[in-house]
Amino acid sequence: MIDTSTEGYGNAKVGKDWQTISPAHQVTPGAPPTLVFHGTGDTVTPFKGAKAFHEAMLKAGNRCELDINEAVPTAT
Repeated sequence: MIDTSTEGYGNAKVGKDWQTISPAHQVTPGAPPTLVFHGTGDTVTPFKGAKAFHEAMLKAGNRCELDINEAVPTAT
């Protein structure tokens, strides 16, 4: 889980405190280097959350790589 907002995954389970545990919303300078693998076809955890996390990490001056896998569907 990268984004637990209503636009991401798990918001209904997390509830009103979603922002306190959502990695995409907790990025700060000095975060450890991160490598994210994500498929653009994922229907469970939207790709835009991974992209937002990646952009926030870079903006904060952190090292983050996003390995994009085009149209890879969610595993069942």
